[in-house]
Amino acid sequence: MAKEKQPYIPLYIGDWEQDTNCLTLEAEGALLKIIFKLWKAEKKGVLEFRFNSLSLLLKKSEEITRKIVSELHENAILNIEFIGNDRVKFTSRRMI
Repeated sequence: MAKEKQPYIPLYIGDWEQDTNCLTLEAEGALLKIIFKLWKAEKKGVLEFRFNSLSLLLKKSEEITRKIVSELHENAILNIEFIGNDRVKFTSRRMI
């Protein structure tokens, strides 16, 4: 039986440090979880979430999740598009 290839994601420490030095530790951790989902998305690098689902992923209240997303948006870490009041779309420039 063929051995299944293990998934990996290239993580360039210099880029990570440069991109995340402006973030709180909470937002940096959330970013990593979002990046993992973007990497495995059907269209790599693009993913849309309902805020309540994103809250579950981040294990935070919806209020804190919205603050984290706002912090990522303000610092232009990812392309973030707010869709109505309950959805957010992330696009990673580095993945597409």
